Amino acid sequence: MFELENSIDLVICAQYLVSNSQSLEEMTERLAELMPFLNIDGLTVEFLLRLLIASLPVLLCDEGIVKCVETLLELEEKHDIENDRQDQGVDISSILGTESEVPLPITNLIGLALEQKKEMVENFYEAIRTETYKYNFILQAEKNMVTDAKLFSTSMKSFIFRINYDFGSFRCTDLLITTIKHSKFADLELLDWIKGFYSPLSRLSLTVEYDHPLLDYENLLPTEEKVELIMSHIEKEKKDSGLINEVLIPHFHYVGIDAWNSMNSWLQKFGCKCIKETDHLKLINNYTVLLYVLRHDKLLQALDSLEYTVKATFVCTLLATIYLCPRAVLQVFVYSKEMLMLLKSLTLENGSDSFNAENLSGLTLSEVSQRLSASYKTIDSILNVIDVGEILYSNELSFVDIMTLENSSKSVQYTELVKFINNEVTVETNDKKWSLFLSSLYATLKKTSVFNKISIEELSEVILSKLLGMKQFSVIANIYLISFNHLSKDSYEKIIAKHCWQLYMKARNCDPKIGSLKDCVDCLKLLNPTSEDAHRLSSLIEANSKLLEWKFYLKPGIPITPKDVLEVNDPLAITKRILELNDNAYMYPGDLYYLLTLLVDGMSKAGEDSLFWHKGKSYDDSTNLLAVKLKLLCLEFSSAVDYSYSFDLGFELLTSAITKKYEVEGPFELVSENWFLFFQLSKNDYDDVSESSAVDCKLKLLGKLLLVAPTEFNTIVLEQWQMLTSQQEQMIASSNVNNQAQQKSSTTMETSLGDVQARLQRSLKSSAEELLNTDSSELGKNIIGWIVGAN
Repeated sequence: MFELENSIDLVICAQYLVSNSQSLEEMTERLAELMPFLNIDGLTVEFLLRLLIASLPVLLCDEGIVKCVETLLELEEKHDIENDRQDQGVDISSILGTESEVPLPITNLIGLALEQKKEMVENFYEAIRTETYKYNFILQAEKNMVTDAKLFSTSMKSFIFRINYDFGSFRCTDLLITTIKHSKFADLELLDWIKGFYSPLSRLSLTVEYDHPLLDYENLLPTEEKVELIMSHIEKEKKDSGLINEVLIPHFHYVGIDAWNSMNSWLQKFGCKCIKETDHLKLINNYTVLLYVLRHDKLLQALDSLEYTVKATFVCTLLATIYLCPRAVLQVFVYSKEMLMLLKSLTLENGSDSFNAENLSGLTLSEVSQRLSASYKTIDSILNVIDVGEILYSNELSFVDIMTLENSSKSVQYTELVKFINNEVTVETNDKKWSLFLSSLYATLKKTSVFNKISIEELSEVILSKLLGMKQFSVIANIYLISFNHLSKDSYEKIIAKHCWQLYMKARNCDPKIGSLKDCVDCLKLLNPTSEDAHRLSSLIEANSKLLEWKFYLKPGIPITPKDVLEVNDPLAITKRILELNDNAYMYPGDLYYLLTLLVDGMSKAGEDSLFWHKGKSYDDSTNLLAVKLKLLCLEFSSAVDYSYSFDLGFELLTSAITKKYEVEGPFELVSENWFLFFQLSKNDYDDVSESSAVDCKLKLLGKLLLVAPTEFNTIVLEQWQMLTSQQEQMIASSNVNNQAQQKSSTTMETSLGDVQARLQRSLKSSAEELLNTDSSELGKNIIGWIVGAN
């Protein structure tokens, strides 16, 4: 190369022209003078192009350089130089355009010895090759196979690399690119390079400033790092759709399958970042990036055109990233659903229903993506999981949690179900919202297997318990019972009754118009009114209401509660307590009897004591033992304070007992058991009645009592009768003003009394030895006979 002195001199001239030109037009004109000497001894268009790339001042490297290169290529085609012109003389001044004068530096160089010039030019040529190689001026084909288009393409790329390297900007090359694209020498390879490499990076430069020249991105950065660079800016600029359509897609199309493999690698790394994120906002942001990428139709179209394995890797990695989302975030749910719907636009396999959480438990994102299939079935399965996640959003369950829940124990599912219901409804939830919620909940149970161990009956029970706990009795009656109750009648009644009892027992006030007792009243409306629990509770509630009409407590200073009333477990004890605390309560036996019957029903005592069997009878029914018992209690508390009432009631009870003794079983025995109440009447003193009247009534009362009292107590009754008789005698004697009449009366009385006393003493004495062996009833008849005879 460069063996001939003419060629060497021409190289020196060309270097001078390129280095010292003031304009591209002038330089192009001067270089055209070299065309007749091309292809002689190594002087080629390739050399001139390398010379331009290496030596042309960068300020002259504008769109005019395209015209310069085109001219050189055109002139090469025009001049087919013969080898016989190799000895033709070279007019240096004509080539340089200096007329008769040759610049002194050129003169000096040309004047050197041939060997010196040859060595200098060869060194210069190697320096040019080295410099242009730095800007990717590399021709791979054989020399005779290099086309003009290839020379144009290679030189234009090198110019762009050099200008970008020197200025660090795309402004100076964008106009150049426009001119290049309209050149007749621009081949498809060059246009693809511009579209897939230069233009995407130029567009990306509008978003960020490069730290490295364009040449480094061509030579130094591997495809994976280029993809990561693009995606890193897409992460930051999610509103700039040009990054996908104008950068990523054209560049991927240019690079080919390696770019998509690198994209899958990025997606794998980004997915790991997503599933490890703990911050709520950052998590949303990460999934926003993924959705932003998928929202571009061009990307989906490009993805769909790839070979299936690459496309499947992309799809499965994205599915795994969605599935392994670490937290329940509603916005992520929404984004994930949209991403899945966009993935369904791809051409995928139908797949088999093999999406099983057990197979994916504890795996990494990469492992999960390998286990999943890029199929419509898998996408639909995850969509179903998201639907459940949205419904159970308040439980804060991730997709993994939801899938795991399906295989969890019944207790775990039950806990999550209760938690969900508790989170979803409040006391402010109206009937319409309750209806919508229940419809959604039952639909979830039927359409998904997330609560597959919970039966519909158990769900109904959970809902019913929740409604009861929230006092939503109207919702139960108007919505739940009509459309959503799947419990058997007995189960439903049992739950309602249990809750009613709970409300009753926790009530702090006996007023059924307020507090828990009012809630109990409302809840009872849901219960079958003929049921035992309904009857008991209704009776207790009304009994509590009636108690408010009296002064009543069990312990001084401590208000009575419905629970206290029930725990007394003795209707008569409560009635007795009322009589103790209320002085005139005995005057209202009808009210007391009604309360007593309520307590008997409420405490369910009718089957425990025959006394309570009579609760259904009228208070005035003489055969009603419960009424007799109440009257005896009234007698007990009135005897010391109310002469007329107590004696009237006493005579009534004794007379009725004696009359009904052989007609009805029970009244006589009950009165007989309480004989001491009547006996006590005979011992009480009263201020509001004359002594003679009182004694007379007492004697009459004792006379009847002797017919009722147990025979073993007749002696006591008789002694009291004897004492009262003596008292009556003295009163009569002291009040008689007529001594004769008094004496006569006294004698008569004494004789009568003496006779009675003598007879009584003889009877008692003669019977003393017989008491131990004589039947009590016979003894009573004997004594009563004497009294009757005495009277």
